[in-house]
Amino acid sequence: MFFCTGAFAQGTKVDLILENGTVLIYGARAAGYEEGQHLNIISGGAVVGTVEVINMMPAYAQAQI
Repeated sequence: MFFCTGAFAQGTKVDLILENGTVLIYGARAAGYEEGQHLNIISGGAVVGTVEVINMMPAYAQAQI
């Protein structure tokens, strides 16, 4: 799975999926993601879901599925 947005048009890999329905995205700050931003989940060239960035940390972002 990859995240992408039209504004950034770059893929970011999900690094960890947690049991509470959130994912950790390492390198999110460097990719320019911000709290409150909605990201599309792309698999096989199709949008299969979205996540919302809910918490930015220095090393990663936490997003709610």
